[in-house]
Amino acid sequence: GEKAVVVMTHDDHSGGDIVGRLTNHNAASQPGCVVNDWACVRSTIYAYGNPGLDDAQLAAFQAQGHEFAVHVDTSCLDFTPGQLATAYADDIAAFAWLYPSAGVPQTQRTHCIAFSDWASQPLTELANGIRLDTNYYYWPAAWILDRPGLFTGSGMPMRFANVDGAMIDVYQAATQMSDEAGQSYPATVNTLLDRALGAEGYYGAFVSNQHTEGGSSGANVTAIVAAAQARDVPIISARQLLTWVDGRNGSSFANLSYTGNMLTFAINVGDGANGLMAMLPERNGTQLLSALTRGGAPVDYTVSTVKGVAYAQFAAASGAYAATYADDTTAPTVTAFAPPQGATAVSTNAIVSATFSEPINAATLTEAAFALRDGANTGRSIVERRNPIEPSLACSKLVNGFARKMRLPLHPCRVFLGIGLHPPVRINDSFAEILVANIAHRRNRWTVLHGHGDHLRRERRGCHG
Repeated sequence: GEKAVVVMTHDDHSGGDIVGRLTNHNAASQPGCVVNDWACVRSTIYAYGNPGLDDAQLAAFQAQGHEFAVHVDTSCLDFTPGQLATAYADDIAAFAWLYPSAGVPQTQRTHCIAFSDWASQPLTELANGIRLDTNYYYWPAAWILDRPGLFTGSGMPMRFANVDGAMIDVYQAATQMSDEAGQSYPATVNTLLDRALGAEGYYGAFVSNQHTEGGSSGANVTAIVAAAQARDVPIISARQLLTWVDGRNGSSFANLSYTGNMLTFAINVGDGANGLMAMLPERNGTQLLSALTRGGAPVDYTVSTVKGVAYAQFAAASGAYAATYADDTTAPTVTAFAPPQGATAVSTNAIVSATFSEPINAATLTEAAFALRDGANTGRSIVERRNPIEPSLACSKLVNGFARKMRLPLHPCRVFLGIGLHPPVRINDSFAEILVANIAHRRNRWTVLHGHGDHLRRERRGCHG
């Protein structure tokens, strides 16, 4: 159930301190950590030439969970498909001769990240048994201007497509962090991880390339590891990512059937998908998930909102499941206001909002439901209703919690003095009473009081000098 993971990689060009780098990773891991649970700091070395360690050293590090793979070299030149195929064949053969314990490489980054056409790289990689590519590179410094970002639009590994649209079974895992793009650390990694773990939900496997040769890379690695561990984010090798993604894609739901108020289904978990989580919608129409079982035994789940939809999340294990839905009879409540209670000197351009404990029916929040109110919250309009303005009303889903936020912009001459409900907002089969914000005019500023209301209308009132 990870929302973020750091994929640590290191390019080596015959002269770096591979032994020191990997020894530091081992030292940063908790004693007794389990590699397959992503509990240890592990990484990938992409190397060409003679990296300066022998095959026995490589075998020992690889047995600890680190990955060694070839760093294909095109002499930093553009290539034709034929030239690229020759470069792969030559470099893989040389690497295998030098390090027979390394085995067939499964992931790769090309030296100088040469990428001369649409699909020759992934097609050549696939022909050589390589199925994860880290060549897409967040670079150069003059372009990114030290701004953390997801330049492919996602932090998730995705498979390449050929020129005809056919999927290529090689994953593109973009390198979002490096030591040659003018990025600041720990600011870069902090931003990526915080946006993944926070309300934004920009989840991802964030690949880092910090060379083994001197410079700032050592300090960058220290900062990245510290930032990830402070947030309980795993630090893994590229091969570990590939193993898990293959396992996830080898997993499936099956035998889905819905009868009455019960959904039955099976889950098949693929090899390597350790820690796999499954998700079910918390709601089915007007009903709410009330019980989940596997083989007749209760299954624990937690509910979280992902991109505006509430899901029940649970550990996925192979087996037969049953999910029971029941009528939701609990009305939502207001959990937060903005501006807060007792606020003074509130700008007339401020946003008035109420946050609810669960999603509400946006269709019931209409122009007819709003009224200007006096500070005493008497439930009557302080001006006559005439020339109603189309409300600038939006219900936007909140990512954290089961809530929606009702946002009412306060513009000069378009002032909301209260929020209430009439008729009550229907929430599935129940009704909600909404606490309201009442705003008293004080010298072109506003003081916010909270109370109860029973009807909403939106009116126009004049500005005050």
